[in-house]
Amino acid sequence: MARAIKGLGENSRPRGVKKMAGSVLWRIRIGEYRVLFTISDRQRVVSVTEVVRRTTHTYD
Repeated sequence: MARAIKGLGENSRPRGVKKMAGSVLWRIRIGEYRVLFTISDRQRVVSVTEVVRRTTHTYD
C-alpha cells in the first residue's frame, strides 16, 4: 500500500483512479482499502486525506 501511495507523487492519476462525485476528492483502490486524496495541479501537490477499509459505510 505504501508503494501505491508514494506512486501518487509520480503519477497523480494512475490507472483506476476515480473522482468522487460532487467532491474535490479522488480515490484509488488498493485491495480492500480506499485511499482518498486531493490533487492540486497548479502547485503539483497530492494530499492524502484518508485511508479507509472498504465497507458498506466507507463513503457516508
